[in-house]
Amino acid sequence: FENHDGYAVSKYRGEMEVWRGINEGLNAVIVNPSVIIGEDAGKEGSGAIFETVRNGFKYYTQGGTGFVDVKDVAKTMILLMNSDIVNERFILNAENISYKDLFAKTAEIFGLPIPEKEAKPWMLNMAWRLTSLKNWLTKSKGGLNKATAENASKISAYSNDKIKLALNYKFIPLQESITKIANSLKSA
Repeated sequence: FENHDGYAVSKYRGEMEVWRGINEGLNAVIVNPSVIIGEDAGKEGSGAIFETVRNGFKYYTQGGTGFVDVKDVAKTMILLMNSDIVNERFILNAENISYKDLFAKTAEIFGLPIPEKEAKPWMLNMAWRLTSLKNWLTKSKGGLNKATAENASKISAYSNDKIKLALNYKFIPLQESITKIANSLKSA
């Protein structure tokens, strides 16, 4: 657990408790969503990605990951609860995308220049340390942290084949979600 951030550890431990319950007779289904996005996410959490681009951020990273609309997460959870499916685990992911492409698509919707400078891992390492120092000096919170900096350069890809097959489910296309989020932020 030493090499993982608190969020990842808490998710893992929570899932282990559900599996323990399943072994003791609990009927449950586990969902593991990729990065959850949605038009009412605001400017924190995953919403910060879109707000950062909206503010004219000129950098991208080489990493990438999966994204899923919050509406898909809610719908699939309800469908699973109302089904006969038990004691299973499902990944909820609409699409995998590089951060470079995500930032480009988002900037396009905002009518902004596409980020063209790569933020190298060493730059991210310096940035999270400076952010941490600034937060300590000013007694504030937020900004880039170590876990976010590390994840920004990693490529993670997730398959949604199991949930699509089990529920015959079609996820909201990522471009549609990005457009709704950007339009929501434009009017905020």
